[in-house]
Amino acid sequence: MAVFTGETFRGERIILDGNSYQDCVLVDCEIVYLGGEVHLNFTTQGTSRWIFEGCALNTVKLLQALSLLPEDPTQLLVVPNAENARKAMN
Repeated sequence: MAVFTGETFRGERIILDGNSYQDCVLVDCEIVYLGGEVHLNFTTQGTSRWIFEGCALNTVKLLQALSLLPEDPTQLLVVPNAENARKAMN
């Protein structure tokens, strides 16, 4: 596993799977998730966008088919950890 700590990435295609991003900043990046293990603690700035491919895309499609995800992904609430999830729900 590649470990990135305290780095800033600009305009890059970032593959999450098999990597660890700790205290990093992603600026105007493509953030790609394929469905594997990841360790995340980063912030995004600018027009960074999420891309789901492979197994991750299949999971998203399944959850949409089961009506567990909205058709419009901008309606998703993404929180980085359980503590933030609890705060977001209150």
